[in-house]
Amino acid sequence: EECRFSFRCEATTMFHKRNQGSVDKFLNSQNPLSKRLKHLAAAIKANLEKQNDQQTKGFFSEHYFVIYQVFHDAFTAETTVKAGKGGQKGSREELFDVILPIFEAILIYTPDLVYQKWQCNSIGTVLRKLLHPQNHLRIRRLGLQFLL
Repeated sequence: EECRFSFRCEATTMFHKRNQGSVDKFLNSQNPLSKRLKHLAAAIKANLEKQNDQQTKGFFSEHYFVIYQVFHDAFTAETTVKAGKGGQKGSREELFDVILPIFEAILIYTPDLVYQKWQCNSIGTVLRKLLHPQNHLRIRRLGLQFLL
């Protein structure tokens, strides 16, 4: 595996070494969505607590498509459950504690892709759902923060 930039390879390798179990479980497409989401959140959280922005950026640049796919599937599942069951407290907590921080990390660590309109329609739909007038004020506030 060759990279054009040596820092990217080193950053990704260090990210994988520190969070190998979580990264492997996240990348395994055979695992259920909830398990993949949990391990993605754990890997990102562990790295952000150590303040390794360069390593996190390398991880996101290498796996951006899979990260967004897991986020989008989880967000869609949560909003579908919320719409069908009237919004349970447990699902709202998972939305705030796990899913939306991953969306924020996607926006922070892949700005070039977002600027090039990668997943533009999908990101717009997520923001529209967050900014819906019938949502709780906290959800709309986060949606506005992500938009800005």
